[in-house]
Amino acid sequence: MHAAGTRYGLPYILEDRTGTLSSGSEFVDIHDRLHLTIRCTAPRSFMLYNGPPPTGLACPTLPHPLAAMQFVGGRNSGLELGTISFQGVPLPMRMYLVKPPGPAVEGRNTRLVRRFVASDGQQYQWSRKVQPNQEWTCTNHRDYIIASYSLKTPGEPEYPDSSGCILEIAEQFGALAPEILASLWIMRHIAAHDICALSPLATKAPTRGGHDLRHASFGTEIRYDRDFEQWADIPDGGDMVDSQPETAALLQLLETAHEFGLWRSYPTIAYGILLWMPISKLAETFPNPKQNISPDRKLVLAVAAKAIIEHQKDQLAWLLTDETIPSDACTSPETCASLRTTILRRMLWGPESEEPQVKMTMLWHWAGSMLGTWTEKLCKECNEAGRPVFQQHRDDAWAKLPTFFGLSPWEELKDALELETEESS
Repeated sequence: MHAAGTRYGLPYILEDRTGTLSSGSEFVDIHDRLHLTIRCTAPRSFMLYNGPPPTGLACPTLPHPLAAMQFVGGRNSGLELGTISFQGVPLPMRMYLVKPPGPAVEGRNTRLVRRFVASDGQQYQWSRKVQPNQEWTCTNHRDYIIASYSLKTPGEPEYPDSSGCILEIAEQFGALAPEILASLWIMRHIAAHDICALSPLATKAPTRGGHDLRHASFGTEIRYDRDFEQWADIPDGGDMVDSQPETAALLQLLETAHEFGLWRSYPTIAYGILLWMPISKLAETFPNPKQNISPDRKLVLAVAAKAIIEHQKDQLAWLLTDETIPSDACTSPETCASLRTTILRRMLWGPESEEPQVKMTMLWHWAGSMLGTWTEKLCKECNEAGRPVFQQHRDDAWAKLPTFFGLSPWEELKDALELETEESS
């Protein structure tokens, strides 16, 4: 490989010598600036080397691989994702190559769209058949194409030392060539073996018409896939679990939902975190590394919290006026007006006995334990006048809930597995 500072104004055009996945291949730049080799060293195991294929595998001078990829046996003698190692540090392939957040773009096979973070700290994304004449396309966070893999053109003559397949890498990203090739190698295996990113929760979480996300380490059963009619039956309106789990467990659950594309459950898990965790604590680190979430997830929660707070101001604006309470038929105007103010304050800042802090209250229930103490004290006429107005705003908040976290509305939201099933059928 040439020195990183040397530029020639030309992309790296790497010929794929074999074009196959079974035994590996060499990727050689036509201008002789870069030569990478992937070699199958054991069943389902591949090593990525700098330079031509190493010879004499028993030799103690065997070069150290740039990356190691170990797949595992799958169904019908196929393959499943295993681990990838850089500098001897293993990482599950499912964590190295992850699906983009949110539902897929219409018409795109989400199984064949994955992101990875390279050694430069930047995020890149592989997609299949999204550009003319490119089987695979790799873009950066600005949608700039940094690499592509093209198949041999039909009708093109056979070559003695090349399959006709080409991996092209923009010259300024040449230092990332080993990572680009390794991630592409995994993506090609995903396509070739029809690997589906099934969540390990599938073996831990029985589905009763949805995702009863259940995990022994949480010590609780968490039901986050209810529709709004079911949620409305919960007395508090904001209590989203049978027993409140530790917030750290919820954070871990959010990571799991994101990793495996459980998008119909993601909004309520995230909202549950905001219910029980002050925003200031998002920056804290838990002693157990497994219970911490990525900076990206923290940013999503922080942005969502700000958006929800702004929404709640509009949602509660009707409580600032006397248009609804006291009602025209109110029997105790002064009392009901005072109670209306108390309800507003409780929804904005919490009980008077607590230190005031912003609350996530947009899904509270009019007659639930959080508000029922005060709404029940309203006269019958004011109670009946306020309930439908409150419920209408609550319905609207539920409808918008996924959008606060950067997802599509409920009616368009589907889990990754649902999308993959539709795409493969």
